[in-house]
Amino acid sequence: VKIRQLIEECPLDPMSDLRSWARTFPHLGTKQRTDLVCTVVEECRTLTEVLARTIGIDTKTFRRWNSARRIFFNEINLPAARLDSLRT
Repeated sequence: VKIRQLIEECPLDPMSDLRSWARTFPHLGTKQRTDLVCTVVEECRTLTEVLARTIGIDTKTFRRWNSARRIFFNEINLPAARLDSLRT
């Protein structure tokens, strides 16, 4: 749901939006919230048009977002350990 919201709304500062969203889960600790944000970022980085359709995002919306996502997500530094755990 959050991935679809990020794509449809295309916020100017998606990381700030994600961090605020993660804070709405008070039962999660700081590390768990960081992991949640990292997971959403990684899912956004690897999202394809076909996968986007499976979560209810139409082609036009995905293509609009896809043309701008390099600005949004490619310069974000995720913790190296978190990236390693996502690859296994």
